[in-house]
Amino acid sequence: MPSINNIFKELKQRKVFRSLAIYAGASFIILQVCSIVFPALLLPDWSMRLVVILLIIGFPTLIIFSWIYDVTPEGVVKTETNRSSSKTNYSIFILLVVVGGGLLFFFQDRFFKPAVNPKSVAVLPFDNYSPNPDDKYLSAGFTEVIIANLAKVQDLFVISRTSVMRYKDTEMNLKEIAEELNVANILEGSIQRTENEIRVVSQLIEAETDKHLWAETYDADFEDIFSIQTSIAKEIASALKSKITESEKSVIEEKITDNIEAYEMYLKVKELRRKPNHYNNYQIRTNLINKIIDIDPGFAEAYALLCIEYSENVHFGTDNSQQKIDIAKENIEKALRLKPESAEVRFAYGYYYYGCFKDYIRALEHYNYALSKEPGNAAYTAYIGFVHRRLGNAKETIKYLEKAAILDPNKLLLQDELIGTYLFFRKYDKINLIESFKKTYRFAPNNGNLYGGGALFTFWMEENTSNARKIIKESSKLTPDYDYYKHVTWRLDIYDEKYEKYLDFVSNMEDTIMFDYQSIIPKYALIAFAYWLLDEKEKQEKAANKALNMMLKLEEYEGDPRYHSSLGIIYAQLDNKENAIRESKIALALSPPSKDAFKASVFEGYLAEVYTFLGEDEKALDIFEDLLSKPSIFSWEDIKYHWVYHKAFKDNPRFKSIVKKDEVRFRKEATYDLSIYLP
Repeated sequence: MPSINNIFKELKQRKVFRSLAIYAGASFIILQVCSIVFPALLLPDWSMRLVVILLIIGFPTLIIFSWIYDVTPEGVVKTETNRSSSKTNYSIFILLVVVGGGLLFFFQDRFFKPAVNPKSVAVLPFDNYSPNPDDKYLSAGFTEVIIANLAKVQDLFVISRTSVMRYKDTEMNLKEIAEELNVANILEGSIQRTENEIRVVSQLIEAETDKHLWAETYDADFEDIFSIQTSIAKEIASALKSKITESEKSVIEEKITDNIEAYEMYLKVKELRRKPNHYNNYQIRTNLINKIIDIDPGFAEAYALLCIEYSENVHFGTDNSQQKIDIAKENIEKALRLKPESAEVRFAYGYYYYGCFKDYIRALEHYNYALSKEPGNAAYTAYIGFVHRRLGNAKETIKYLEKAAILDPNKLLLQDELIGTYLFFRKYDKINLIESFKKTYRFAPNNGNLYGGGALFTFWMEENTSNARKIIKESSKLTPDYDYYKHVTWRLDIYDEKYEKYLDFVSNMEDTIMFDYQSIIPKYALIAFAYWLLDEKEKQEKAANKALNMMLKLEEYEGDPRYHSSLGIIYAQLDNKENAIRESKIALALSPPSKDAFKASVFEGYLAEVYTFLGEDEKALDIFEDLLSKPSIFSWEDIKYHWVYHKAFKDNPRFKSIVKKDEVRFRKEATYDLSIYLP
């Protein structure tokens, strides 16, 4: 057996050690540069892993090259040396593999953990030490402004406000918080207001070492709050050795109002918008914004916010009257005249086009401008992704929504949007429902949607309702206020053909018309559907006629595709084939794929429903096949377990074949584990 001395002598003679030393030094430099540059560019975590893997692959390649060849002044030549025995060669090979494997194991944490940007920071919610508990909004608003100011510096990576709020009053230490958010630094502080005086204490800490990078206490009149916010942002950037351009500095230093009373009210409106039940305080918010404008007619951001309030009404379908659109237009035009270069104003202008007109190209123009002014803003980044989703641009949609999720990692709504986007574009390999469940459970263990969604998914994957019902039964003890029947159980009852229970549920609903993002549904349309399930034709027609009379009174919704698609379904329930198909096709014409790739599939699905009610089975199946072969809001489970389609087609061979192709892909590519949903 060759001696160790012989092995090392051979390695030295062939200059393998020298080559490895040079390679190790170069690799170290590459990793250091990438660890700084990649997070700053918001590149995904796998980018760093890819670099490491390539460097690892280069390791044996370099050894082989160094063993066989040598670099000389005459060029690359084959190494001249004494012929080694095969045993020596094998021993050297085994030694190098062991050394390489040992190094990889030793540095695995450094190689495979997500890189942390040294200029990354999370601003924890400032503690409120004001004697008046009503000043709670002040600390929340102060935190939000600091985050917004830091997000205007392109050289910084700043975690969004939504994600840091969960750490208010947390028992986690700073290092644990930083690891969870993947940031290097934490800014924490407190704010105390006593009458017209304010004290702000703030400190920047390097999480890994607990080293204080900067600290300051500000004592000033309350009216100086703007200068304090500006000062903190600039000091943080300086402490992290970040470059602030002159344009960024001027944007940070710009005051949104000189009127402190108007500013306080503005912070209160923002706080109201953040509440879970914010839909219930809409009137309070709009009244407050109008008071702000009365106090300070030059408050551009207040006009912009009022525009968003009315545009949301139109976008979500609660009130898309021309009056609301006109008010939104009036306010955004005032805001633009006052501050045409404001990021908030330009975002609101984009939302005006997005919500009121579905003009996604013009919305994108303003969203891009807003993001250029505030490059670290997660909301602006996400909305650019939403626009691209409407336009059917898979690559751009995913790029921006994944960036937004990095900036706002704890925002559960954004997590759901990302999963919905993967489903829409059929990127099933990107779906990890285990991680999604863990994150939601960590942040909101008493969220009924968590268990309701788990029950529904279990039902889909197991093709029976037994375990789904067990999940609901056990979860109801944890979340007694969550209405499982309204959100989940009615679907299970329809699948199990417990149609009478569903009829009781819809019969006890309020006698009204329900407006949501995708539909306008009179209560009696749901009752008519229940009787269709029960094959009670006479009662079905009676309820459908009541629904039709209610719908025909909504003349102001003539240009709304939801209105026409609902009319189409009601006419189909009345066996009025001509009107049913005509209304459904009007809905499609109002929202074609060329205008809105995301929403068009909603109305294609409604047309399939109409064909199903009318007995036009092949036409319905043609639509299913088309929907599952392109980006659409329908994936296999939406069609397989649909309350209408399942009853009509569950034994149809073509239906089964259409669904199976997409289902097999999902089951193979997505990451999931049904056991996690059982409480």
